[in-house]
Amino acid sequence: MPYKDPEKQRAYQRESVARARSEWISVNGPCPCGSWENLQVDHIDPTLKISHNVWSWAPLRRAEELAKCQVLCKKHQKEKTLSQMKRTT
Repeated sequence: MPYKDPEKQRAYQRESVARARSEWISVNGPCPCGSWENLQVDHIDPTLKISHNVWSWAPLRRAEELAKCQVLCKKHQKEKTLSQMKRTT
């Protein structure tokens, strides 16, 4: 049943997205360095990335996109991104 209150609908969507992301990270984490802090979902090869906004997608489509991803802590995700940027310039 749809929500009559748009704010309640937005709150439900935010909670649903947060829950899906949290569940995926808990199954696929931690970062290879062992950290469980500030975890990020990172596309292993950014050229294969369709979108970063996968959490509201249907489960099969989301799983296909997340199969291209890994969990990294914020520090290692930033290092990886900077390294890839240097290679392309």
